[in-house]
Amino acid sequence: MLGFELGMYHIIICGRINVFTVKIIEYRKYSIIYIKEINNYIITHTNVNSNVGKITREELLEIALKESENEYNRIKNILKSYDNVKSVSASKPSLYTICFHPVRKCNYKCKYCYAGKADYLQDKEISIDTAKQAIDFMLNDWGKDGKRYVVDLSGSGEPLLKLEFIKKIDEYCECKRKEKSKDIKIMFPSNAALVSKENVNYLENNHNILMGVSIDGNMQQNGNRINRSEQSAFTCTTRGIDFLKNRTVGLAATITHLNENVDELYDYIYNRFENADAISMNVVRDYDVNSETSFYDIDIDNLLLHYDRLLDKIYENILEDNYKYIEKLLIGTDTLGIYLCRVFSKGTLNKRRCGIGKCILSVDAKGNLYACNVANGNDDFKVGNIYTGIDEGRQLFFSKINNESNSLCKECWAANICGGECSIISYLVAGNLNSVNKELCTFRKGLILLALKFEHKLKLRNLKEYNKVLKIVLRRSYFEKVIDSGIWVLQEYIKMKKIDVGYTELVDKVNSTDFGIQPDEMLRVLNIYNKNINIYEINDNMSIDNIKLPIISYVNKLGHKYYEYVIICGIDEKNIQVRKPFELELTTISREMYIDKISNIMFIE
Repeated sequence: MLGFELGMYHIIICGRINVFTVKIIEYRKYSIIYIKEINNYIITHTNVNSNVGKITREELLEIALKESENEYNRIKNILKSYDNVKSVSASKPSLYTICFHPVRKCNYKCKYCYAGKADYLQDKEISIDTAKQAIDFMLNDWGKDGKRYVVDLSGSGEPLLKLEFIKKIDEYCECKRKEKSKDIKIMFPSNAALVSKENVNYLENNHNILMGVSIDGNMQQNGNRINRSEQSAFTCTTRGIDFLKNRTVGLAATITHLNENVDELYDYIYNRFENADAISMNVVRDYDVNSETSFYDIDIDNLLLHYDRLLDKIYENILEDNYKYIEKLLIGTDTLGIYLCRVFSKGTLNKRRCGIGKCILSVDAKGNLYACNVANGNDDFKVGNIYTGIDEGRQLFFSKINNESNSLCKECWAANICGGECSIISYLVAGNLNSVNKELCTFRKGLILLALKFEHKLKLRNLKEYNKVLKIVLRRSYFEKVIDSGIWVLQEYIKMKKIDVGYTELVDKVNSTDFGIQPDEMLRVLNIYNKNINIYEINDNMSIDNIKLPIISYVNKLGHKYYEYVIICGIDEKNIQVRKPFELELTTISREMYIDKISNIMFIE
């Protein structure tokens, strides 16, 4: 059985596949046969017709055998692992996001801004009371099983026009962080023009705020971003980013015909703004053929040429041991960065573009819920109300949308890297949810081809460097799936001990690693509140019958790469009762099994 964790779904391929969708990519003196159904490929010196779109299992194995017996066995074992699987199971999301629009106004007048053109966006801004109730709905109802949360304030205006609103939401979220012992981030994009000496201290020192800034490159490339007086906004934006020099920000560029030279665009942002931890470039969402910023005015061939040059620069930086150059592209929402991650993550099938309607919802001023933030106020995307609950039928309708929802994506060789068409783009262009923008599709497939060639080139020529990039990709994937249980356990334990410590205050005291809180660090933090706690390794000669409960136990015997903890709440002659991370109910486990198979490291007073 082979499954793939994709946020909300555990996608499992059913049955034996006998015919595969392939893409033949000519590379030097051989061919790369990319296989859609397994997101993997064969390198072959056999002459293969480049127009072939389907290959049988027997043909694939025959081609692999001509290369080597090892290649034959590799492909045979991969294909076999997909056979005879009979079920598809759904898994609950670990991350939930609630979106709302605190402001419908902006101090800029960017030429491509959809918020100023879309007639389905309502005028009324959400109140602080409705926003708080929306957060409660996420935490206590729709997303109650989540492990972490995001409050997304992006939408149709400049959030910093409502800085006091943001502060009130942050104060409310801090109360909820402590109550739930869970992380709640506040996220919003900004044009940074309103960042000033008066508010920069708050923005720089609040690590619960994830702030992004929109900038389209240098002054010439940034020509679509103008203020209300229709003057260039470049200086105001760069000044605002510079004010934020003591905190990291994600920088995002919108690609139009003005900045198709993405290699120079990326290079400028990377070198100009050292505080950028992620750089994302995405093509404009303007599909009006008469607009001066229309997507259709982009020269796709020229754009792909510059992406190819960008990949050459990335390759050069990797050889110079500068992995930050590619890392900033990989960890954001950049289209090429996402495709590179998926190409490097062989075997993973990306069936959906996002969590529309399932783990992401948007709420309007009346408490109505919508499947996507861009569709806030559009009844076609309405899925319920925070006061009356979610319409499960409507939610199910949106959650079933994937890259097999329309025939073009279903047959496309690149579908399991691309993820399928965006429902909102389909709606804006064609008025339905299952159409494909052919020009956009051409661009995506071209970019995926470049990503596949880059991955192969790096692996073939520079295996050591390839493995370092793969490590960055896997770390990103790991962080998306694995939630640090240590903070939750610490906060819950401290609350059980009647110690009053806020969530953010506690987080600031902890020095966590990429894989969670190490046991020595857990002890150090516990000793801040109780000097009498120490680490003990339980063995046959040590009794745990009379220890003072609750205690924290380090899960050291399951072989996990990350540090995991539970709270022991009860012990008797036969059993141990534990609270697993993010769960309210106690789990009873036999004492012998717990100590032998799960954990024998405990923090005891």
